[in-house]
Amino acid sequence: YFGASLALTHLMHLAGFPGFFSLPSCVIGVVAIALVSGAYQTEAFRSAYCRLESGQIEAGKACGMSSTVLLWRIIAPQTLRFALPALGNIWQSVLKETALLSIIGLVELLRQSTIASGATRQPLLFYGVAALVYLIMGQTTALGIRAVEKRFSRCWGR
Repeated sequence: YFGASLALTHLMHLAGFPGFFSLPSCVIGVVAIALVSGAYQTEAFRSAYCRLESGQIEAGKACGMSSTVLLWRIIAPQTLRFALPALGNIWQSVLKETALLSIIGLVELLRQSTIASGATRQPLLFYGVAALVYLIMGQTTALGIRAVEKRFSRCWGR
Protein backbone atom coordinates (compact mmCIF):
# COMPACT_ATOMS: atom_id res chain seq x y z
CA TYR A 1 0.00 0.00 0.00
CA PHE A 2 2.65 2.49 1.04
CA GLY A 3 5.02 1.59 -1.80
CA ALA A 4 2.23 1.87 -4.37
CA SER A 5 1.34 5.34 -3.08
CA LEU A 6 4.94 6.47 -3.40
CA ALA A 7 5.20 5.01 -6.91
CA LEU A 8 1.93 6.70 -7.93
CA THR A 9 3.12 10.03 -6.53
CA HIS A 10 6.41 9.71 -8.43
CA LEU A 11 4.61 8.87 -11.68
CA MET A 12 2.24 11.80 -11.25
CA HIS A 13 5.19 14.14 -10.61
CA LEU A 14 6.81 12.91 -13.82
CA ALA A 15 3.56 13.69 -15.64
CA GLY A 16 3.59 17.22 -14.24
CA PHE A 17 1.08 16.91 -11.40
CA PRO A 18 2.45 18.13 -8.07
CA GLY A 19 1.33 16.88 -4.67
CA PHE A 20 0.88 13.55 -2.95
CA PHE A 21 -1.29 10.86 -4.49
CA SER A 22 -2.49 7.76 -2.71
CA LEU A 23 -4.74 4.88 -3.47
CA PRO A 24 -7.89 4.16 -1.43
CA SER A 25 -6.96 1.89 1.46
CA CYS A 26 -10.15 -0.14 1.13
CA VAL A 27 -9.46 -0.96 -2.52
CA ILE A 28 -5.84 -1.86 -1.82
CA GLY A 29 -6.87 -4.03 1.13
CA VAL A 30 -9.46 -5.91 -0.89
CA VAL A 31 -7.02 -6.40 -3.77
CA ALA A 32 -4.28 -7.65 -1.43
CA ILE A 33 -6.52 -10.16 0.30
CA ALA A 34 -8.02 -11.20 -3.04
CA LEU A 35 -4.58 -11.84 -4.54
CA VAL A 36 -3.41 -13.95 -1.62
CA SER A 37 -6.71 -15.81 -1.39
CA GLY A 38 -6.77 -16.29 -5.16
CA ALA A 39 -3.33 -17.88 -5.09
CA TYR A 40 -4.43 -20.34 -2.41
CA GLN A 41 -7.69 -21.07 -4.26
CA THR A 42 -5.81 -21.70 -7.48
CA GLU A 43 -3.64 -24.24 -5.68
CA ALA A 44 -6.75 -25.87 -4.18
CA PHE A 45 -8.34 -26.24 -7.63
CA ARG A 46 -5.07 -27.43 -9.19
CA SER A 47 -4.61 -30.15 -6.59
CA ALA A 48 -8.29 -31.15 -6.91
CA TYR A 49 -7.91 -31.39 -10.69
CA CYS A 50 -4.80 -33.52 -10.30
CA ARG A 51 -6.81 -35.89 -8.11
CA LEU A 52 -9.21 -36.73 -10.96
CA GLU A 53 -8.78 -40.11 -12.56
CA SER A 54 -7.47 -39.74 -16.09
CA GLY A 55 -9.62 -42.66 -17.21
CA GLN A 56 -12.80 -40.63 -16.74
CA ILE A 57 -11.53 -37.84 -18.94
CA GLU A 58 -10.35 -40.33 -21.56
CA ALA A 59 -13.74 -42.08 -21.44
CA GLY A 60 -15.52 -38.78 -22.00
CA LYS A 61 -13.31 -38.03 -24.99
CA ALA A 62 -13.87 -41.55 -26.33
CA CYS A 63 -17.64 -41.00 -26.11
CA GLY A 64 -17.25 -37.93 -28.31
CA MET A 65 -17.73 -35.23 -25.69
CA SER A 66 -16.52 -31.81 -26.67
CA SER A 67 -14.10 -30.01 -24.35
CA THR A 68 -16.90 -27.82 -23.02
CA VAL A 69 -19.22 -30.73 -22.27
CA LEU A 70 -16.35 -32.67 -20.71
CA LEU A 71 -15.56 -29.69 -18.49
CA TRP A 72 -19.16 -29.15 -17.32
CA ARG A 73 -20.18 -32.78 -16.87
CA ILE A 74 -17.04 -34.52 -15.62
CA ILE A 75 -14.19 -32.20 -14.68
CA ALA A 76 -15.89 -29.24 -12.95
CA PRO A 77 -18.26 -31.14 -10.62
CA GLN A 78 -15.59 -33.52 -9.38
CA THR A 79 -12.94 -30.84 -9.09
CA LEU A 80 -15.29 -28.66 -7.06
CA ARG A 81 -16.17 -31.60 -4.83
CA PHE A 82 -12.50 -32.29 -4.09
CA ALA A 83 -11.65 -28.59 -3.67
CA LEU A 84 -14.52 -27.65 -1.32
CA PRO A 85 -12.80 -28.53 1.99
CA ALA A 86 -9.73 -26.49 1.06
CA LEU A 87 -11.88 -23.60 -0.19
CA GLY A 88 -13.73 -23.57 3.13
CA ASN A 89 -10.45 -23.32 5.01
CA ILE A 90 -9.28 -20.52 2.73
CA TRP A 91 -12.49 -18.59 3.34
CA GLN A 92 -12.10 -18.92 7.11
CA SER A 93 -8.56 -17.63 6.75
CA VAL A 94 -9.76 -14.64 4.71
CA LEU A 95 -12.21 -13.73 7.49
CA LYS A 96 -9.32 -13.65 9.96
CA GLU A 97 -6.95 -11.79 7.64
CA THR A 98 -9.28 -8.81 7.39
CA ALA A 99 -7.94 -7.72 10.79
CA LEU A 100 -4.59 -7.07 9.06
CA LEU A 101 -6.19 -4.28 7.04
CA SER A 102 -5.87 -1.96 10.03
CA ILE A 103 -2.14 -1.76 9.22
CA ILE A 104 -2.90 0.37 6.17
CA GLY A 105 -5.30 2.59 8.05
CA LEU A 106 -8.55 0.87 7.17
CA VAL A 107 -10.85 0.78 10.19
CA GLU A 108 -12.19 -2.76 10.31
CA LEU A 109 -13.99 -4.61 13.09
CA LEU A 110 -11.08 -5.22 15.44
CA ARG A 111 -9.63 -1.73 14.97
CA GLN A 112 -13.05 -0.21 15.61
CA SER A 113 -13.27 -2.26 18.83
CA THR A 114 -9.87 -0.93 19.92
CA ILE A 115 -10.95 2.66 19.28
CA ALA A 116 -14.25 2.20 21.10
CA SER A 117 -12.69 0.41 24.09
CA GLY A 118 -10.07 3.16 24.44
CA ALA A 119 -12.70 5.88 24.41
CA THR A 120 -15.09 4.23 26.87
CA ARG A 121 -12.61 2.27 29.03
CA GLN A 122 -14.68 -0.88 28.51
CA PRO A 123 -12.40 -3.20 26.52
CA LEU A 124 -14.11 -6.41 27.60
CA LEU A 125 -17.44 -5.29 26.18
CA PHE A 126 -16.14 -4.20 22.79
CA TYR A 127 -13.65 -7.02 22.29
CA GLY A 128 -16.34 -9.46 23.41
CA VAL A 129 -18.75 -8.10 20.80
CA ALA A 130 -16.04 -8.26 18.13
CA ALA A 131 -15.25 -11.86 19.10
CA LEU A 132 -18.94 -12.70 18.95
CA VAL A 133 -19.28 -11.15 15.49
CA TYR A 134 -16.24 -13.10 14.22
CA LEU A 135 -17.65 -16.28 15.80
CA ILE A 136 -21.05 -15.79 14.16
CA MET A 137 -19.50 -15.07 10.76
CA GLY A 138 -17.18 -18.07 11.04
CA GLN A 139 -19.85 -20.50 12.23
CA THR A 140 -22.39 -19.32 9.66
CA THR A 141 -19.98 -19.79 6.78
CA ALA A 142 -18.78 -23.12 8.22
CA LEU A 143 -22.37 -24.38 8.31
CA GLY A 144 -22.90 -23.20 4.74
CA ILE A 145 -19.74 -24.87 3.51
CA ARG A 146 -20.61 -28.07 5.38
CA ALA A 147 -24.06 -28.11 3.72
CA VAL A 148 -22.52 -27.69 0.26
CA GLU A 149 -19.98 -30.44 0.99
CA LYS A 150 -22.78 -32.76 2.13
CA ARG A 151 -24.76 -31.99 -1.01
CA PHE A 152 -21.81 -32.74 -3.28
CA SER A 153 -20.92 -35.94 -1.45
CA ARG A 154 -24.55 -37.10 -1.76
CA CYS A 155 -24.55 -36.34 -5.50
CA TRP A 156 -21.42 -38.41 -6.03
CA GLY A 157 -22.45 -41.37 -3.90
CA ARG A 158 -20.17 -40.92 -0.90
